[in-house]
Amino acid sequence: MEGFHQDTAAMSPWLSLLCGVVALVAAACLLHVMLLPAAGRQ
Repeated sequence: MEGFHQDTAAMSPWLSLLCGVVALVAAACLLHVMLLPAAGRQ
């Protein structure tokens, strides 16, 4: 298990970057879904 933890620590910059990108895309989709229909209704 120690080797696995070391590999995870070595990959953590990529993992954090990937998580950040996923969070940004999810936030953009949420804003798109929330704001676009509101603009269309007005």
